[in-house]
Amino acid sequence: MVTAIKTKRNGGSKLGVNEVRKLFLVSSNLTDLLEDILESKGEYSTEFLSGLKKSLNEFKSGKVFRINSLSNLR
Repeated sequence: MVTAIKTKRNGGSKLGVNEVRKLFLVSSNLTDLLEDILESKGEYSTEFLSGLKKSLNEFKSGKVFRINSLSNLR
């Protein structure tokens, strides 16, 4: 199975399932590392945590919608 990922830069490229899986794992690992760094430095301020709680409540109440492209936000 081949997944097509189109970008404006290269007009489109085809990534196999393994490449997509690797990209997902890398992005997941980067997220975990960033969280570890922020946690170790005490960067989770009360403002950040209150914003996170507000976002979670908005998500649970259905105020969030799925987009396929950033151009949909215009």
